[in-house]
Amino acid sequence: MTNIQAVADFLENFAPSRLAEDWDNVGLLMGDPLAEAVRVMTCLTITPASAAEAIERRANLIVAHHPLPFRPLKRLTTDNTVGGMLWNLARAGVAIYSPHTAFDSAAAGINQQLAAGLGLTNIRPL
Repeated sequence: MTNIQAVADFLENFAPSRLAEDWDNVGLLMGDPLAEAVRVMTCLTITPASAAEAIERRANLIVAHHPLPFRPLKRLTTDNTVGGMLWNLARAGVAIYSPHTAFDSAAAGINQQLAAGLGLTNIRPL
């Protein structure tokens, strides 16, 4: 079976972290890279509802476009939304991977896909 690091490597090959903005938090943000990737859930943003769904469905990896956490944490406690989600996900063994701006900037990334879907021509990086 495939481990979480293999999934992260695949995503890194598609959208290398070197393409991410300097301020961004991308890559494998939480979890055991050697754990088997049993169930992978994808979402745009990890919310309390999507975190609960991942735990309920026994996913052990969430690939979320937007990183969680986005900024460095000063503390990880359950008395706030982000801390509560991270605590519950970690206790359930759920890893988090986020490509964010690396995916935005990748050659076949989200912006390229949107432009193609809209039928735009003469597409080039700004």
